[in-house]
Amino acid sequence: MIFKYLEVKLKKTMRVDLEIPFEEKDAAHEEGARWDKDKKTWYMDKNIKKLDKYRKVYLYVPFEDKDQVKELGGRWDKEKRMWFTSKFRSEDFKDWLADKREITFLDVPFDIKDDVKKAGGRWDANKKKWFFEKEVPEEFSQFIVELKKK
Repeated sequence: MIFKYLEVKLKKTMRVDLEIPFEEKDAAHEEGARWDKDKKTWYMDKNIKKLDKYRKVYLYVPFEDKDQVKELGGRWDKEKRMWFTSKFRSEDFKDWLADKREITFLDVPFDIKDDVKKAGGRWDANKKKWFFEKEVPEEFSQFIVELKKK
């Protein structure tokens, strides 16, 4: 019984959402992509190398750039509240890729989250942490947990 539970738990954690163009859906389905009727999105529940190019790549998009990203074909993930594209199109979005920017993550107490937001901090729904691009204001430097540079 416990093995069945672990197997189910493992399957749930392996899910990788995909961004598959409509004209390629049949070929991707033959390779093993699955359609989630509830979330209305494609996914894979095991690592399939041929489908890797369709992995969703999340973008860090300042509000003032949202129209430009939308025009390029970026899509909005309502659940994660972030813009994304597929891996094979990520070169078009290089200005908004997380690994091309300097991002500092913060572990901020709930009662000052509004202050962080007013100072230009943004919420990363995946990491569940606040972050600043470029420089962190001095009053929040005590909450720094990770600096990502590439």
